[in-house]
Amino acid sequence: MCKLFVLPAFLFWTTGAFAQTPEISQSSDATQATQTYAQSKDGFSSQFAAILQAYRDGNKTKGHQLIGQFRLPRSEAWFAEHLTLEHATQLEEQYDKVFASFAESYEKTIMDVVDHPGADVVADLEGPKPEKPTTIGGHLKLSGIVPAKEPHLSICYFKIRVKKKEVGSWEDTFGYEDGAFRFLGLGAWAFWVWEAGSGLGATKEGRFPHHPVLVSQVAPIYPSSAKAKGIEGTVLVSVQVDEEGRVKSASIITGDSALGAAALDSVRQWRYQPLMIGGNPTEFNLVTSVVFTLH
Repeated sequence: MCKLFVLPAFLFWTTGAFAQTPEISQSSDATQATQTYAQSKDGFSSQFAAILQAYRDGNKTKGHQLIGQFRLPRSEAWFAEHLTLEHATQLEEQYDKVFASFAESYEKTIMDVVDHPGADVVADLEGPKPEKPTTIGGHLKLSGIVPAKEPHLSICYFKIRVKKKEVGSWEDTFGYEDGAFRFLGLGAWAFWVWEAGSGLGATKEGRFPHHPVLVSQVAPIYPSSAKAKGIEGTVLVSVQVDEEGRVKSASIITGDSALGAAALDSVRQWRYQPLMIGGNPTEFNLVTSVVFTLH
């Protein structure tokens, strides 16, 4: 009798590209930290680094509060001054939802980075950005809001790296108010550019790419010739999985040649749950092991 085992896979990513959290999303000025930062790239890096360091130190409460500092203070009054007095209350409600989504995803991303050995996330601030996009696609719809007082907006590019290899990236829009940078939109545009419910959303699972889930597999058939000769062993297989979770290609890294074809025939029929990075399905590579034993 033979037994066949599939060992856990090791994953390598390749990029193709908050239920509300009350403690973060409250509009109260109590959530605004007293720390101030320069209105510069270095200032943003310092504000971001303070959050990351708090979680690395195991101080989730402090990290949670520092993320809250990204919330625009006295936001309804700010919307009335810079955008439209008539729709300030409506914009405040929309901002609450967008910020809560941002904050939950942001916190989950940082916690995953901290928990993953060799992982880091870096931030690079650019700006200013034009207030409206030049192209529109998908479900996105322009709100038609024209600012009464043009705000200064910047875009920050975030990159996640694992052992110095980039595995994910995204961007968000920020402004500067009362000595700190404030979140103003998911992606490259301020949230008010889009109709309520039409803009970009952030995944509550965060931006960090997670291990793939094997949803179906076909057990390898033990080659009769190898069985007759008593050949056993492990075949290490490199696998490329497409955006839909299908095996795009598979090749042998190491293993007895008498077992390799059977291992490849099996692995090529496996299906994975699509890997999501920043809410988008992404191709990825992994290494998996197929073990052949007669005992």
